[in-house]
Amino acid sequence: MTNLYIHLLLQVQNHSASDSASISVIRSYVERLARDGGLDLWDWLAIVIAFISLVIAWLMAVWQKRTERNTMKITKEGQIGLLVDYIRHFYTNLVVIISVTEKLKGRFSSHYPSEEHFRKLTIDLEVLHPEAFFHSKEKYNQIHKLLLLLRNYNIEVDVAEKHLCSRSVEPYAKERDLNTLIFKPDLLCRSFLDCIRNLCEDVSKERYGFLSKYPFLAGCLDRISFIKANVSNQQLYSGYISQIRESIIAEAVKRTGNIEAFKRFENIPADGEPEKEILKQKAEILRVESQKIERRYWPEKSSFADMIFPDDKDLFFALLNHNVDTEMNGLNGQHYPKIFILSF
Repeated sequence: MTNLYIHLLLQVQNHSASDSASISVIRSYVERLARDGGLDLWDWLAIVIAFISLVIAWLMAVWQKRTERNTMKITKEGQIGLLVDYIRHFYTNLVVIISVTEKLKGRFSSHYPSEEHFRKLTIDLEVLHPEAFFHSKEKYNQIHKLLLLLRNYNIEVDVAEKHLCSRSVEPYAKERDLNTLIFKPDLLCRSFLDCIRNLCEDVSKERYGFLSKYPFLAGCLDRISFIKANVSNQQLYSGYISQIRESIIAEAVKRTGNIEAFKRFENIPADGEPEKEILKQKAEILRVESQKIERRYWPEKSSFADMIFPDDKDLFFALLNHNVDTEMNGLNGQHYPKIFILSF
């Protein structure tokens, strides 16, 4: 019986604690011990304790794997990439909520917007990963602050949907909700851009900080066109701003649909003008087209205009107001109004 018990321990050690097959192995050997050996109370107690320990070890291993998967770290550049993309999302939210406000025209007692317009405004909170910055209290707090802003924004969207879709809520409360939702994308844009600027410092150090110890290597890399060894925080930040600006212009062009002035780009060959150049030309067309409509939204201050389009604020407002006009008066793919207003 002693030899069989020792064999049992060796078999258990040969299996990973995280492997559920270990439980089956020990069960089969327990059955053999019960058949072939005379076990007293202490033998059974030792086996039960070993079996329970193995089960606990297996459960802990499964829990640890799930925890690692759920809290997997994201790189600083990966976090910036998510922030960059969500600024474009804030722009689309601004277009939609201005369009809803303009089309509703204060008819709070008799009409309300379709709930779908509010539900599309909500932000996925998974975009932020404060746990990736646990080593820096300042950056952790900044990411966590953004997380709270987004959570509050989602709450405000939910409240606005309930208020505007209810006939019993006072018109003043509905007007306040809409003004809040118009203001918030601008606040979120500014907060996200401030965070991107702050994170650029760490990214710059990680990418290029080691090269300061090797000036000769840095000089060699600078001679290669696609590698820049000496990139300042501001240069890195400016690159992200350019990326955001292009994404907003692309979004604005996409939301206009196939307007007549865009038809001249349909037959351009694949090896013709670069995509960025075409996008730039389309943006200029929208600038001209926007002058034909009434400008509905032109605040004194705008984080989108001031921080993303500082050298051409007129272009941003031209894109915005053209998109608003399209949303208010345009039709979707099923030929229904893009902004759907219902009566009580």
